[in-house]
Amino acid sequence: MGQFSSPDGFRLLPGLLDAARQRRIAADIQAVLQAAPGYHATMPKTGQPMSVEMSNAGRFGWYSDRDQGYRYVERHPVTAAPWPVIPDSVLSVWWSVAGYDHEPECCLINLYRGAAKMGLH
Repeated sequence: MGQFSSPDGFRLLPGLLDAARQRRIAADIQAVLQAAPGYHATMPKTGQPMSVEMSNAGRFGWYSDRDQGYRYVERHPVTAAPWPVIPDSVLSVWWSVAGYDHEPECCLINLYRGAAKMGLH
């Protein structure tokens, strides 16, 4: 295996999440998706739908549409309900690795189904 050189701010944390924790996070995210189903945001200006389906947890959720562009919103764009809270299983990862004293306000969930893809940005 070749040598790995990481960019500043990048950390690889092998073994951080054992199989049981991964299953717990996956189950908790599925519960978030029951309350806040996936949606397809659209590109600013063109209105072209993104192939990746998205959802969020936390006080805010990421969203984009043709008219107002990229932004964070306090309610699900389809159901108009507030976003579900970020699950404790996800927050435990945040607290163990973030090195930041404040709780996150948004947890973006990307769902890559079928041919969905997203470029680096």
